[in-house]
Amino acid sequence: GNKGKWEAAVKAFQDAEAKHHKPTVSEIRALLRALARGGGKGEAWAAVHRLRGMGALTVFDYEYALQAHEKPRHWSGALKLLKHMDANNIKWTVRACNHALLTCGFAGRLNDAFQLIRQMRERGINPASGDYLQLIGECVRSSKKVRDAGDSRGGSKQAMELLQLMKQTGAKPDVRHFTAVVDACGKAGDWINASNVFQQMRLEGIEPNVRTWNALLDAIGNAGQVEKMLAAYKEMCAAGEQPGVVAMNTMLDHAGAAGEMDTVKDIWREMHDRQLEPNAYSYSALINCYAMAKQPDKAEGVLAKMVQSATIKPNAITFNSIMKAYIKVERLDDAEHVISRMRTAGVQPDLQTWNGIIHAADAADDLKRA
Repeated sequence: GNKGKWEAAVKAFQDAEAKHHKPTVSEIRALLRALARGGGKGEAWAAVHRLRGMGALTVFDYEYALQAHEKPRHWSGALKLLKHMDANNIKWTVRACNHALLTCGFAGRLNDAFQLIRQMRERGINPASGDYLQLIGECVRSSKKVRDAGDSRGGSKQAMELLQLMKQTGAKPDVRHFTAVVDACGKAGDWINASNVFQQMRLEGIEPNVRTWNALLDAIGNAGQVEKMLAAYKEMCAAGEQPGVVAMNTMLDHAGAAGEMDTVKDIWREMHDRQLEPNAYSYSALINCYAMAKQPDKAEGVLAKMVQSATIKPNAITFNSIMKAYIKVERLDDAEHVISRMRTAGVQPDLQTWNGIIHAADAADDLKRA
């Protein structure tokens, strides 16, 4: 990988110095380019200091050094490099600022990214369209990730602010930007603003694509608004957009979570009427619906159909949903047996599998099983 390449480049550089070879400007710059691709931030700083000492430091060197901070998400080092440019009377460039912006975004330092955008605008520099798109995506707060100290991801509010800021700087948002904001709102549980942004996009003459519609369905369904989700689906079809398996899986998930089993059956029928081939996620979503409805036998029936398929095989998510079905009706022996069934099928239990049975046993005061 790139990390191995830059580490090899650093070693070769150090070996040459050990043999009393004085590195040239060209050699240091070649090392800096390797560090930029691989993420060697500390070594990049050392290269910048070397070039400065040789009186050869240029804006391009700073740009490569800033790029080296992206992968390790070293936001503070990137911002220090911009200050270092000021101290050495080297003007900020679009590329230098873009690398610093993305580094702040990857690190979840959205407040710092906003401040940097203000500083850029004071210098007549505007972020690129792609930078705004990346930052909007980084606004999403993921429950699966441990948030670092100082992480300032602000969810839907920040995503909408970025969209507005983009317009103020003269950049024209396209369908990708609006879709990303709808998605960010949905993941924050803010279905009302997701719907408002969707309508705003259409008012501005930008037609939603299938990803936008899918994000809207997910946003509304995630809030438990099943009837409104189905209304949005009908609107999607009326607009001439052909729903795919992703849209169907999304609606299955949310209707099942809301306990709307009649709706789940209608969606499954609609999928077949549209000749959409269910995938592993579709079957897992349907099984999970029956699990939520405390109907393990019907969940097993879906699994049996899945096993009969020549192209689709159960995965850990599928078996975890079967386990959940038994846990819901307090059949812990059957739930635990799912683990051996997984192994027989060549599927390894994952963290969710173990957490599921352990928590169920604990809730039942079954200390031996837990």
